[in-house]
Amino acid sequence: MAAPSSYRIAGGTGACSPRGTCGSGGGTVAGRAGVRFALRSLVLGALFAALIAAGAFIRIPVFGIPYTLQTLFVVLAGLLLGANRGALAVGAYILAGLAGAPVFTNGGGLGYVFQPTFGYILGFFFGAYLTGRLAHTGARASFLRFFLAGLAGVTVLHVIGMAYFLIISNCYLHTGADVRYVLVYCLLPTFPADVFKCIAAAILAKRLYPAVKVYLDKTGDRPYH
Repeated sequence: MAAPSSYRIAGGTGACSPRGTCGSGGGTVAGRAGVRFALRSLVLGALFAALIAAGAFIRIPVFGIPYTLQTLFVVLAGLLLGANRGALAVGAYILAGLAGAPVFTNGGGLGYVFQPTFGYILGFFFGAYLTGRLAHTGARASFLRFFLAGLAGVTVLHVIGMAYFLIISNCYLHTGADVRYVLVYCLLPTFPADVFKCIAAAILAKRLYPAVKVYLDKTGDRPYH
């Protein structure tokens, strides 16, 4: 049997065995670099999952209504991490809550899906994805583009939240809530505040975007796709 042949590759020397398997020092280095780069995405994703969780307990009372900062962090996740990473960060938060971690406003656990307001938590996922997709498609980043992307994401968030509220209220809790009730008690008190959160998120994202983009560029992957 012939001895394995050696060949020169960039970054090291590799050897091919008779079975066709190859090894190289350069490949090992590349693998370590890939792990290191992937950790950058995981760090940012974990950071935003934690921020969204913390946002549920940061309440700012305005005219007797306690507003949280969750929507702000959800929009920021989409703007700064992009569609996929932003949605994954929100998904990690949701899974942690359903697994029992007390990260939702009223605790956690799988039974939370029967809460009428759980639809808004589901809406976070799709809202972050849409925000990231619209913010980083085509034209260069700008405050207006970030704001409109966030506003679109928040709108989807509310549509999903209100639809879920109606379904659970009528099919599970049998409270008889109708569309008018949802518009008056769910949309009107919260949507205007979320518009201001989109403005704040766009301002913050415009300042932080260059640094985050450089950080994500080092993953070797397209950062906003």
